[in-house]
Amino acid sequence: MALPRSTRTTKPEQINIRVTDFQRRLLELAAEVQGKNRTEFIVNAAIREAQEVLDNQINIFVDDEKFAAFEYAIDEPVPPTGALKELFASRSPWDE
Repeated sequence: MALPRSTRTTKPEQINIRVTDFQRRLLELAAEVQGKNRTEFIVNAAIREAQEVLDNQINIFVDDEKFAAFEYAIDEPVPPTGALKELFASRSPWDE
């Protein structure tokens, strides 16, 4: 699924959710503490969570040692094997 190309304000759409009484009261209290209404609080929290989920799919964090090993692995030429030589000697499907 593609991300929206713009964050321009458009006509709001309704999303309905079911929560328990406890969950509703907790959300309302937290919203009040932040000076927001319930909808603003829930939307902001959901957007933060969505961004975190997507960021975790895009960014990979490793320490310097692992990154150096990664760079070494991608910079090193692949040793020629019979299968690799055969692959490069064959004609590409789009060239036919």
